[in-house]
Amino acid sequence: MNVKKSMLSQRELWPIKYSYKIKERAWDGSIKDQDAFLALVKQAWQWDKNAMVHYAFILYEAEEQPEDRYITQEINDFLTKNKRRLVDAKGNLLESPELFEQPLYSVIALLADAGYPLASNYMRSRIRSNVDPDTLAFLPLSEEKRDLLVRYTTNALKGGFKLELELNDEILFPGASGYVDDNFSQMVRLSEHIETLSQADLQAAFNRFNAHALHGSSYAMIRMCEAYLHGVGIKQNDEMAYVWCALADKSYAEHRLAERDAAGWTEEAAETTLQNYNQELLKAIALRLDSQRQKNALLLLKQQEAEIITWDYAKWVSTLLDVPPQP
Repeated sequence: MNVKKSMLSQRELWPIKYSYKIKERAWDGSIKDQDAFLALVKQAWQWDKNAMVHYAFILYEAEEQPEDRYITQEINDFLTKNKRRLVDAKGNLLESPELFEQPLYSVIALLADAGYPLASNYMRSRIRSNVDPDTLAFLPLSEEKRDLLVRYTTNALKGGFKLELELNDEILFPGASGYVDDNFSQMVRLSEHIETLSQADLQAAFNRFNAHALHGSSYAMIRMCEAYLHGVGIKQNDEMAYVWCALADKSYAEHRLAERDAAGWTEEAAETTLQNYNQELLKAIALRLDSQRQKNALLLLKQQEAEIITWDYAKWVSTLLDVPPQP
């Protein structure tokens, strides 16, 4: 089945962020706001890809509800009642695309494989890591599975999702995770799995780490430390390695109480592992710096800290970039 180009103009298409707002207004397990729901249906039936993703999920959720709630019937009744309002800008009656007769993830996969970011973001989350059932260690992904994951993540990035760290993990590490196992008990060292990557790939990964480090990511800061320590994608520099470890330490110290109050077990375990690894790196780097180089490192630390854009990484990374939708 082919994915058609939208009948709407570029300015009439819904950005991802706006499509979420309309869906939340329109639907809460049943039709919540009839005007918003009508608008969502009209967009979806005119092949607005972001609206189509939300509409497909709504149809799926309705089918999954107990039969005695009659949610699917509620939608069908609404569509019948509002048939004359389901028109395009010229007053032509709209019809539901045949695509919506397919199962949910067939719809999402078709849109994702056509390169649409919102659908790609959903599909990337369905690609599961290979986990050893006994040790919970992340096992290497097949080349086919990794390529698909990287493609979906790259497409999602084009829609404004800030997934650069996920993309780096998928490219740099065999299990597509920066941690050794599903318990987050140990980090995968950056220097261990880079032999097959080109210098251009390593530089691109460094730039992605740098962007997130400047917005307060402790994980990215530690990867920046490793990059400078081992010369991964950047010239080797012990002083700058120290700088990024020190900034990661500051980030952990400033936010650990708030994060522990809000985080689940896995997030707290990951933060603890990050901090332990960071302390290990700090001690190793300090031994390599004489007094003069330590002074230089402290000066660089002050300069680099002034360039941090925000320490509230969670807020920044969860905010979608405004990107024009694709037709």
